[in-house]
This record gives sequence, C-alpha cells and structure tokens, in this order.
Amino acid sequence: MKKLVSVIVPVYNIEKYLDKCIESIVSQSYDKLEIILVDDGSTDGSSKICDEWKMKDSRINVFHKKNEGVSSARNLGIQHARGEYIVFVDSDDYANKNYIEYLVKYTPEFDLISCGYYEEYLNAKIERKITEDNTSISIDEANNQIFKFNGYKGFVWNKIFKCNIIKNNNILFENNIHMCEDQLFLVNYLKFCNNVYIISDCLYNYRIRNSSVVSGNDQSKILTIFDAYKIIKNDYETSNNLCIYFLYSLIWFYYEFNKNIGKKVFCDLNLKKSKRTVFKSNRITITEKIKLFIKIYLPFIYKIRNKSRNSKLKKFE
Repeated sequence: MKKLVSVIVPVYNIEKYLDKCIESIVSQSYDKLEIILVDDGSTDGSSKICDEWKMKDSRINVFHKKNEGVSSARNLGIQHARGEYIVFVDSDDYANKNYIEYLVKYTPEFDLISCGYYEEYLNAKIERKITEDNTSISIDEANNQIFKFNGYKGFVWNKIFKCNIIKNNNILFENNIHMCEDQLFLVNYLKFCNNVYIISDCLYNYRIRNSSVVSGNDQSKILTIFDAYKIIKNDYETSNNLCIYFLYSLIWFYYEFNKNIGKKVFCDLNLKKSKRTVFKSNRITITEKIKLFIKIYLPFIYKIRNKSRNSKLKKFE
C-alpha cells in the first residue's frame, strides 16, 4: 500500500515560476501526495495562483500567513503535514516526473534519501551528480558532506524525510537564521538517523536566480550564517569533522563575497586562528587546502574564472 507523502512548498512573491513548480508536483508519477502550499505574505499574484491550484486539485492545501521568512513557512507546513514522509520543494524550482517515486522507493530501508540535481540557468543546465552510482553512506559521512563543496550538500529540497523523526524530536527550522537554515535542519535530523542513501540520478531542478540573499546583499540576513556556525559549534564541539568543514565553508564565504560584511563577527570567531585550524586539519584534503589558499591569497585566479563563467551562464531574474 502506498504511503502518503507531504510536499511542503514555501511561497513568496514568485508568480513568474510558481505554476511550473506546482504543475511538476501534481504531475508526479507517485500520486499519493498531500501538497502544502504556504503563502508567506506574498504581495504579487502568488496568493491567487495558490488558491486557483487548490480548486483544481483536492490534494492541495493552502495556508496564508504574514511574511516571516522561508523557515517559518516550512515550519507551518511541517505542523500541518499528515504524511509518513516529507519532501520540500522551493517555489521557483521544479521536479522531474519521477522525483518522489524514486525517493520513496528506498524509504523502507533508509532514514534519509537524497538525489542528484540540475542547476538551471537562463541559458544552460548543469548536472550535479552526488555520486556515479546509487550508494549508502554512514551518518558520519553524511554530516561531513553537508558543508563539503562536492558533497550531497545541506539542501532540504533534494531529499525525503521521515515525518515521525521530525515530529517526535521537534525538529524545526530556525526562524532567525536566513543562511544555512537548511544545513542546521539537516544536522539536527541526522542526529536521529541510522543511515543515508544517495541516488545518482538528477531528479530536481534548482533554478539559479539573481534575487538570492547573497546576491541581494542583505547584510542582516547574510550575517546569520555566523549565528548558524555558533549553533553548530556549540552543539557539535566533539564532532570535529562537522565543525571543520563548516569553518572551511565560512572562510570561503568570507573571501568570496564581501569581507566587510560580517567583519566584526568573523573577528569574534578569530579568523586568523580559524585559518590555521583549517590548514592544519588532516580532515581537509590537500586539494581543498590548495583551493582555499588560492581563494585567500591569489583571488584574481577565481575572479578570472568567475568572470568567464558568469559571461556564459545567465541567471534568472
């Protein structure tokens, strides 16, 4: 007998892409779905689009709320979820037709299942395979990969979760964290997991847009990445792997975007000591250390590469 899957979609001012997103969900080959659209105080036509879809498909529930951010919207979705499993889909993305069917297939044996995805630009689509073959990984490795650039990443949208693990352990998104909120949720979820399975197929389409938190340069939201790190560090002081990879990604972030943003906060984290810690760590590979060295001390190399890459790849508005 098929198990009910709750699909949670946070929606905010995304009318341009919302129809395609919802269409990809209602058209899934796995049809025993509860589709939860959480309108987070949209001021464009998104609210109307949600209500119109509710009239078309009885599996859709719509909740309208004041604008409080994606974490709050997802938490409301979790609160109302009745499915045995939970899948998150971002409202500017869309899923392949067999996305949920493939994820559900492995749920009897595994507590978390993740798949590959596509990065979709305005003029190109890039395949992001996590592994060449389907494989299971340990919880330690799953934690390591959350912050590794070539890992399965801390996204919640290319994964399926067991609802009872989430609800029995009161796992929610941090409302005041606007960067790495997905990673924090995943780290907390993995505390209660026994195993993780990776599907090699790319089943999700992640639309790359200009209007992200980072590209929008919203400093107050960007700074919450450091709050996320402090939570990880406090909770996982003994889990050096998890902390060291987050620290690695933080240093990269600091030099990638704007060193003035969060300078005081990063001074509190002792940037000089943090760099030494990363470069001395035997958990960070030689290749990763070389890349970080170039990012810090030879940034023009990455600037040239990024300029060439950006000229070829145009983001959605």
